[in-house]
Amino acid sequence: MDGRRAVYLLVNKRADASTLAVINEVKANLDEMRAAIPKDIEVRLVFDQSPYVTRAMLGVVTEGLLGAVLTGLMVLLFLRDWRSVIVVVLNIPFALLGSVVALWLTGETINLMTLGGLALAVGILVDESTVEVENIHTQIDKTDNIARATRLGNAQSAVPRLLAMFCVLAVFIPSFFMEGAAQALFVPLSLAVGFAMITSYFLSSTFVPVMSVWVLRHYRSEAHSKPGWFSFSRFRAGFARSLQAIMPLRWVLVSIYLVGAGLVIWLVGGRLGTEIFPTVDAGQFQLRLRAPDGTRIERTEEIAKQALAVIDEVAGKDPEGKSKVAISVGYVGLLPSSYPINDIYLWMRGPEEAVLRVELKSGSGVRIEELKHQLRDELPRRLGDWLRQKMLAEGFSEDKVAERVRGLRFSFEPADIVNEVMSFGSPTPIEVAVRGTNFAHNRAYAAKVYEQLAQIRSLRDLQVVQPLEYPAVAVTVDRERAGLSGLSASDVTRSLVSATSSSRFVVPNFWADPKTGIGYQVQVQIPPYQMNSAEEIGLVPIQGKNNHGGTREPLLVRDVARVRSDKVIGEYDRYNMQRLVSMTANIEGEDLGRVAAHIARAFAATFLFRWLVPSLPEQAGGTAVMPEEPLPRRDDAFYEMTSQTFCTDFVPDACFWCF
Repeated sequence: MDGRRAVYLLVNKRADASTLAVINEVKANLDEMRAAIPKDIEVRLVFDQSPYVTRAMLGVVTEGLLGAVLTGLMVLLFLRDWRSVIVVVLNIPFALLGSVVALWLTGETINLMTLGGLALAVGILVDESTVEVENIHTQIDKTDNIARATRLGNAQSAVPRLLAMFCVLAVFIPSFFMEGAAQALFVPLSLAVGFAMITSYFLSSTFVPVMSVWVLRHYRSEAHSKPGWFSFSRFRAGFARSLQAIMPLRWVLVSIYLVGAGLVIWLVGGRLGTEIFPTVDAGQFQLRLRAPDGTRIERTEEIAKQALAVIDEVAGKDPEGKSKVAISVGYVGLLPSSYPINDIYLWMRGPEEAVLRVELKSGSGVRIEELKHQLRDELPRRLGDWLRQKMLAEGFSEDKVAERVRGLRFSFEPADIVNEVMSFGSPTPIEVAVRGTNFAHNRAYAAKVYEQLAQIRSLRDLQVVQPLEYPAVAVTVDRERAGLSGLSASDVTRSLVSATSSSRFVVPNFWADPKTGIGYQVQVQIPPYQMNSAEEIGLVPIQGKNNHGGTREPLLVRDVARVRSDKVIGEYDRYNMQRLVSMTANIEGEDLGRVAAHIARAFAATFLFRWLVPSLPEQAGGTAVMPEEPLPRRDDAFYEMTSQTFCTDFVPDACFWCF
């Protein structure tokens, strides 16, 4: 964290638990955690998801206050009655409260979507009470007391208000027919708006009339008084005269409207981009850094620290000379198999990979997308120069250094809960997968597709997900020579596993603490950095038995096997049990719809495809592409491009670090 090694602890809530409650409990127990460990270890909460919820709740309050102020001003401006303002404004909190109660009764919770629905409903629900109060004022001119005016106004506006409410509710009905993640997102929002509108209608039919009788006062009709420079009656009369003047030209106006609307749709609509969700700048981003395949974890850590330094420098300083980066956290290398850690939260493919999450200070003035654009230029150049100088100083050849520098890859991913939810957990908006029963064909076609995708300027961070040429040491056992030496392939394998991995994979050994009874693994392992070449592997001793069952003089691996450097496929990913080669990319400068069209043309340019079939799977949107000509064998490859991946990363509710 912030470039220092730390212990990372995740806190995840149950499905039925409240995010705010869990985080508050963690904060309340921090003192007990500190008391249970040595004083020289610092424990603090550095990241949690509660600010998003609290900001959303504050947004609802802000929207409510803003709606109340603006509505009150309009009522005061047109009706010139401050008592009517009180009646209308009081309807807002009661309508929101009724929606919250209805959400609770239906099993919903207060979350980003329901809070967004409540904020959206504030500007709509005031219409019910506003229409009711305005009609009451209209009836005041025709009656001799406020009670009768309220009775007549409520009776006349009941049906129109009901129809208006149904029209608003009809807009949200399609959300209930959605499927998958879209339904899970938009149904709570629709329910929040619908319950608020229904509550507002009942309040405008019951609460508003009662409050009007109590609060409003009967006044002398404005028609019998001299109107001022501005009055609602004068505005209404002028508007009526305008309508009477243009009614004879109604068909001409309708024709002009239709032509104008068509031109706007044609000229402006075609220029609008298409996205699944809008981009949200939450002041956070996540960078997945991949060093050259086979890089030791120590070197990857050094590269990650250099990357954090570059990010800090590019982000800039505030007026006080302090960094605009609030906090940075990262993880380097694979999650160790010897620890019972659920690695579903973080997908790492090897020691050459690192994930860095950076949060900027509030009010820093730095736009995340602009910062990413700068980092895409700065990180490859500056980290490449650093790695080149480092390897040249260690005695590597120019060709080897150039090859390793080209292996540096970077990709930006969603970091905050809003973008992670909106992207359905996908690390990138574009993924192209080539899959089939013949992996060699998959690789060949994937290479052609990669060449075409690389020509699309709006695709950034384009890279192959799987390491297809991972450095390895190939050990080929000579069974005849091993047999003459009294060894078997199993003896060679056990010795190699113990030397290159750990003895725990060959002979599990546990020591039980006499005081607690807790069992601890006891294992022997050669430091990985010492096994750095094929020659070192060849010097691994093999312990075997002689013909009499006793222990014999140990032989070396090179005595019974051929040891050489090689490159292998470092990771196999499968979809429906078929191996695949996938490529991911981010988008910059264009919307997802136009980029998808570019990718479709890139597929067509390979002359391997005959037609494109648009589709939108449950958590994916994109184009499925079929081969134009049959492949030499029946194991034809199937190509699929999706704008979202099918896996979803879980987002922890809180995490803290120990130094």
